[in-house]
Amino acid sequence: MAANVPAIVVGWEGDEGLRVRLIEPLAGLDTETELLARPATPKRGQSDVEIQKKRHGLRIGGVVVLLKAAEAVGGLVWRGIDTLREKPDVHDVRIFRRTPVTIFPPREGTALVERAAILLASSAVSFTGITMSYQAISLALEEGFLYGRCGLLLRGPDRKGNVLHHFMPPPEEASVQAVMRVLARQRLENLYRHARHAGGAWKAIPYVEMKTDRLRANRMSADRLNVPYVLPDGSPGFKLATVAIRYDDPEWLLSDATPLDVDAAVFGMDAPEETIGLTSVAS
Repeated sequence: MAANVPAIVVGWEGDEGLRVRLIEPLAGLDTETELLARPATPKRGQSDVEIQKKRHGLRIGGVVVLLKAAEAVGGLVWRGIDTLREKPDVHDVRIFRRTPVTIFPPREGTALVERAAILLASSAVSFTGITMSYQAISLALEEGFLYGRCGLLLRGPDRKGNVLHHFMPPPEEASVQAVMRVLARQRLENLYRHARHAGGAWKAIPYVEMKTDRLRANRMSADRLNVPYVLPDGSPGFKLATVAIRYDDPEWLLSDATPLDVDAAVFGMDAPEETIGLTSVAS
């Protein structure tokens, strides 16, 4: 089965191949596994790897996504390759593993998407009550506000194990205090009662709206055209992706959001924990 595989480049194999270290498990291969990766169909002329080296400055230690990759004898073969971070000491690019992303439709008359949002699952906070977890949730929101306009998703099980959720979009005032004030005014006693009895299974997850990077938005635009990121009830639909964001003073831009599953369907905010990526890691 083909997948979009994020990996760190640890060496070159001739003009067309790479030695890579996986940063996501793949079909029985653990994270940190090193293996050879090569194009499924060698190109005439300049190879994909040479193009990434010259056009995007790819070096040892850089992070790539092997597009539509599949296991083959001796390693992996890919149908395409893209550079997320060209080398390890680049500080204006951050990469989030296993992160839910939703892409908003482009403006009428245009094809290029301009806005998207992520659930910052790497900053999810377990809580049993907002008052007791006020500081932890505030700190998670502070990180969210570093990257864009921030709201909050509260989600967890009821006593029967069904997933409940409450979504608060970003308020007009862009501040942690504004989010917490709006949250305090909402009547969520039933939700908090479930949280108190769930033993920390309820999570508060920052929701961050960002502009897309116009220099890198083509694939996100094509993905949004092929798969509307919206559920039947009109709420945002998400895909689990490897997300790269780039700092372009004075703001962070979403520069890449490659779904891990080539044929992924969108899911909602009440999806199971393993689907929604509550184990994501930023680097």
